[in-house]
Amino acid sequence: QQQQQQQQQKASSLTVGRAQEFGQRRAERLCATEDDTEDDTEEDTENEQPPVQTLGGGTSMIFTMARRMLVWEEAKTKPPPRWHPHAGISDVNPSFRTKSPIMSNQGYAGAIWRNVRKRNKPSLWRHALRTYDRMKNVDRTILKIEQTTVHHEGALLACAKLGLWKEALQIYEAVGGLDPKGVTDNMILSLVKACVLGSKKLLPDEHSLEERRVPLDEAVRVLATIDQNHDIPLVSRHLNPLAAAYQSIGLLQEAESVIQQNLKDRTTGPEAEHGIDPFNVNDICTKDKASYALLVRGSVSQRDWKGAVAALQDMTESGLYPNARHLNSWYEVSERKTRERKTRSWKKKRNEYWLESVQ
Repeated sequence: QQQQQQQQQKASSLTVGRAQEFGQRRAERLCATEDDTEDDTEEDTENEQPPVQTLGGGTSMIFTMARRMLVWEEAKTKPPPRWHPHAGISDVNPSFRTKSPIMSNQGYAGAIWRNVRKRNKPSLWRHALRTYDRMKNVDRTILKIEQTTVHHEGALLACAKLGLWKEALQIYEAVGGLDPKGVTDNMILSLVKACVLGSKKLLPDEHSLEERRVPLDEAVRVLATIDQNHDIPLVSRHLNPLAAAYQSIGLLQEAESVIQQNLKDRTTGPEAEHGIDPFNVNDICTKDKASYALLVRGSVSQRDWKGAVAALQDMTESGLYPNARHLNSWYEVSERKTRERKTRSWKKKRNEYWLESVQ
């Protein structure tokens, strides 16, 4: 018992000593911090600045930041316009509480091209065309909206994908009437594509041959004047689709005349080893490989073998040679035009075999 009492006394004396040491250290630390805080307060009082009013959240902060960021020239006479966080929206919108904000020229261009560039979406192409038409009905006293080259090219591309050749022709004539030099090569290509697709949509069972050739004739009429009116050279990429469309409806003479009368023969030598056509300034308005292939195909369709050989010889002498696609198309046309098919195709034979096996 005495030993236990002695051990307890020693432990209590140790704890008391440790507590005293801890208390002394803590007191020293507090004194040091008080000295530091006094020094800091003295420095703060010396460098004291007036308080700055902060902004509250919500729309008030947004519009206040916009006023700080933007410098308006007429800020003294007119109030600053309404600010929008993204491009394409006009700042002028007096009836913002009842109507959606008005788009600017950039906004209309973005809406047109966002829908035109989609694949296999006729509804979006029509929406792009409606957006282009809606630009004409904007109140120009409130906002200055002008249809530029970007809008015209987008609308013509929508017409080309939909086959609306009449609407495409109206847009082209409107642009050419305002500024003949404002017509671009992309507009001409879209117009040609619209006329070709419009002719294909006119079915032979419902429309006559004269009605089906009207869009193609209009495209040829426009192409005959682009060099004089718009300073755009007439090249093979403008005429080859029209010649192919004439051949598809059976007008072989017109297809040949479109190429022969508007394009010259080439002057360059043989093509490179890998089939790359070298560029030559003298061969801008001349026939290319597709033009010669169309001439050969037209002669084969008429069973004019001498004309086909002569066209192929002109093609090789100009330094161009047919590829596998051209050979296959010529073979298919020759088989379809020359051989009288006394037997049915293999698909019809297969169906007959299936029916016989069922019976």
